[in-house]
Amino acid sequence: MKANEIERLLLDFNENDYTKILINGSWGIGKTHYIKKYQEENSNVCYVSLFGKKDINSIIQEIYFRFVSDAGYLKDKFAKVKTKMSKLKQLNLNLAGIGVSIPMLETSFESIKSTLKKNQNSYIIIFDDLERKHPDLDIKEVFGLLDGLAEINDIKTVLIAAEDKLSENDSINYKEFKEKAIERSYSIMKYADEAPEKILGFDVWDTIKGISEKFESNNLRTFEKTNLFIKEIKGLIGNDVFNSKFSKDDLYRMCFASIIFVVDHKEEKKLLNSSEDNLTTAFYKDNDTEYTFVYLLESNLDNKMNKLILECILESYKTGAYSKNKIMKAINSVMEFDYKPNSLYSSEEDVLNMIAQSEKHLNNLKGNEDLETILTEVKDSLNWSDALSIEFSMSNDQILECIKPNISNMINIEDQLHLNKLEEMYYIAMEKNRSIKNLVEKINLFIEEEYINQLLMKISTLFEKEDYRDPSYLFQLKNHIINLQEGTTDLILDSLRRNNFFFPVPSKRINENLWYWCRLIKFIVLEIEKHWDLEDYYKDFISIVYSMQNVEEDKMLKHRLKLLFENQ
Repeated sequence: MKANEIERLLLDFNENDYTKILINGSWGIGKTHYIKKYQEENSNVCYVSLFGKKDINSIIQEIYFRFVSDAGYLKDKFAKVKTKMSKLKQLNLNLAGIGVSIPMLETSFESIKSTLKKNQNSYIIIFDDLERKHPDLDIKEVFGLLDGLAEINDIKTVLIAAEDKLSENDSINYKEFKEKAIERSYSIMKYADEAPEKILGFDVWDTIKGISEKFESNNLRTFEKTNLFIKEIKGLIGNDVFNSKFSKDDLYRMCFASIIFVVDHKEEKKLLNSSEDNLTTAFYKDNDTEYTFVYLLESNLDNKMNKLILECILESYKTGAYSKNKIMKAINSVMEFDYKPNSLYSSEEDVLNMIAQSEKHLNNLKGNEDLETILTEVKDSLNWSDALSIEFSMSNDQILECIKPNISNMINIEDQLHLNKLEEMYYIAMEKNRSIKNLVEKINLFIEEEYINQLLMKISTLFEKEDYRDPSYLFQLKNHIINLQEGTTDLILDSLRRNNFFFPVPSKRINENLWYWCRLIKFIVLEIEKHWDLEDYYKDFISIVYSMQNVEEDKMLKHRLKLLFENQ
């Protein structure tokens, strides 16, 4: 049954002989929307949410108020209502047979019954959000209340639940008492056909419908979140950025896929399976953007280069940190990329022109172009050069020199605690061309060296200023010691030697920040000795520290160093 059929179901319920029914459906499928719509159009309906309700008495009080309010009784007879409400505390609940005696409700209902329209056979009380009730409220009491209300003439009850969200304890009692208290159950399996389009609008729904059907998304909240997210991104970047290279349709797809990954799949890569090779699985496991692009979107973007924008959009939704500059930089990279797809059907002249354009582009880089965009162009040019048995005019070392400024500008030690090297997938895609693989290796080494250089410069600046408040850069250095290449390790060793290991001598009066910095430097040295197989490196470090100042003349310094170096 679809959610929009709830209105017809309740109309039938008003006429038939059933007195207690259950409507079950997953969260976000649209149950409450159509129930409230029916309530607005029919004056003989009382809607009560069980969300957060801790006891039966609070539920009965709400029903009573609904009764007198719906009858127009509350405004004129508030004093009498207050008196009657005080008597509700005297209600006797007998749960042994799932029965509840509710004399006050019965009396109050009789007092308003005459005000109901003649064509309304019964007064329907709808209890929503069973799964959201407070844990203190026993689910048996809820069924007991339904049973008790059924004993009052002309009152019918509807219980709304999401069975899959009930707690383990409630599920057991639910199954037992449901059979005794409920006469007919209905399952809502899908949202109304028109619901997604009403939420998203025709253009968005028409674009993402195929993706939605693939994942059989039944939660309308997914579409509501997508609608809000699209509006948020549009508000950030404006409407003037869209064109043939970056379409609104691609934005809709990327926003929807981000919601699916983060909200529906809770950032789990559910579509990866054990049958895939380990290298592919490892690559996608650590790369959310590639996974979203390939598995959720099935590489379905009007412009594949918009994967650069997808990375920014996905990261924005995951972290909640929106960087307009970052998103606009990705959009500009897509706009500036003038690569013309070439294929088996291109003429030799077309391919030669493309290669020449690629060489020209490399020689005229400004340093702010996206690295992945550049490498895509280079990869295609090298592959076509190989296919036509011609020499690409630039060596890998020359290509690297051209793109070094782009790599340097790409690195931001403030935003990340890990090296953003080219992923292993590059080796898979470029395996047949050794020249490209060699280029990627050179680029990765430079990325690593440049990252460490920038990190060491930041540490050096703080050390020179005697500013020890932020140890995060030391942590970054420590975290990368285990997997650096030989050329990069030499950079670190040289920098440590030239700067006395960045070790602040803890003499005279010190503070906690300085002492913590000293301890971190010690652990970094120990990690270097352990993982780089440098014999007596730690001993050499200690010797240099002791030579930096006359320890014997400063007893506090001597005591601190003893504590620092004797406790491993």
